[in-house]
Amino acid sequence: MTEDPEARYRTPATIGVTRNFLAGGGEAGALMRKLDWAATALGEPDGWPQPLKTLVGVLLAAQQPMCIIWGLEQTFIYNDAYAPILGPRPWGNYTSRFGRRFART
Repeated sequence: MTEDPEARYRTPATIGVTRNFLAGGGEAGALMRKLDWAATALGEPDGWPQPLKTLVGVLLAAQQPMCIIWGLEQTFIYNDAYAPILGPRPWGNYTSRFGRRFART
């Protein structure tokens, strides 16, 4: 088992507060905040590594199309500007694309 270097900073008082990197981001940000991340390879956002949290914060604030393909499972995250690249209205069926393996998008 690997040690989580950020675990000592997570207390009941800080869980959820640390999710400020998910603020904003239009429809993609809203989907990220309500997605059941525990059902994905990334797990709960409070447990994400700091580099991923930083990238997601940048992605959600960006106006240019951006996506992240993270980890061995290649979990796919994208912003509003990237959504048109996926084809017609990905928001209607976000569970089949957002937070899933990149190869399945």
